[in-house]
Amino acid sequence: MSNSGGSTAAGAADHQGDETSPSVVAVADLKSPDTRRPFLRNLAMLGFAGTAMLWWVLHYTDGFEQVGGFLALGGALSWLAFVLRLISEDRTKQLQSWLDEQVLSNPRTPRFTVAALVGFVAFIHCLGTIELEAPREAVERSVEVRLAGAAQGDEQTIPASRALRMNFWRWPFSAPEIEVRVMGYPERRLQLSRWWWRKTTLRIPESFLRPVILVRPEEHLANRIRQNKVQLNILVTHEGRTKQYSVDGYGGEGVWIGCAEDVEVPAHIRTGWTAELRQASHPLMAMWSRPRVPVPAVPPLETGDIVDVHFSGHSARVEVAPVPSFSNFPQEVVVFTSP
Repeated sequence: MSNSGGSTAAGAADHQGDETSPSVVAVADLKSPDTRRPFLRNLAMLGFAGTAMLWWVLHYTDGFEQVGGFLALGGALSWLAFVLRLISEDRTKQLQSWLDEQVLSNPRTPRFTVAALVGFVAFIHCLGTIELEAPREAVERSVEVRLAGAAQGDEQTIPASRALRMNFWRWPFSAPEIEVRVMGYPERRLQLSRWWWRKTTLRIPESFLRPVILVRPEEHLANRIRQNKVQLNILVTHEGRTKQYSVDGYGGEGVWIGCAEDVEVPAHIRTGWTAELRQASHPLMAMWSRPRVPVPAVPPLETGDIVDVHFSGHSARVEVAPVPSFSNFPQEVVVFTSP
């Protein structure tokens, strides 16, 4: 009987030893140089590759929250997270062991990691990045970025007092010319850097200020021609060459010279008009606040250009001035009644 009890105790001890053997073997494997070196190398390479990719997403796109939600199994992947929680602990440990063996301890993992990094670097070389900052904007504005000469581009909305990053395709190492349109401001043309790490940063409104002229008649002259419309002629002299533009059916409205019709008249200009007209609801306020544009459209002006305005025997001449700050935008030209 005693021998039988001893055999049972020995068997139980052997069985207990068998249950603990996997962890002992795992610790022994981790302490072994032959297995520890590939494991640590693969872990470091995967950590570096993932950190580098997420760093680019954080600094060059607005998609970090979406990527973070994907990695955390949030949003549309919440159901997958729910299913994974149904897996037993033993199954989870088996899956972790399989990943350890097939990925972290696999000698081929560095090849795939390097290939993924090379592919990622090639991918970001095909993207251009523009960052728009609007620290003082009180309203959201639509933004369109397109290649110069293209009919359409990428259109998004920049929230008030926020920043917006926009990415678009280009050929690797190319420096294309692009056109940026922000609602209410003159368009901006610029050339991108050929290097992916040099993103183009534009501030609203400072980066979009350029010489633009706003022409209007003074109050009495505007009231005189409201009922009897005339033709307004514009002469622009640039480097000794003069081109003519016109506005048909002109009735005293404001006229933009050097920008598109959708540019907004700044608040400091409208405040001056209110003081001149002595009331904010004056009919001329609406006419001046929605300026027209000549036909054909006047191209962007340059400092030093000479602009002559003529209509119905009245005229004004002005030299285009630089725009040091937003308070100097636009350059207003008021046509007075000729003596």
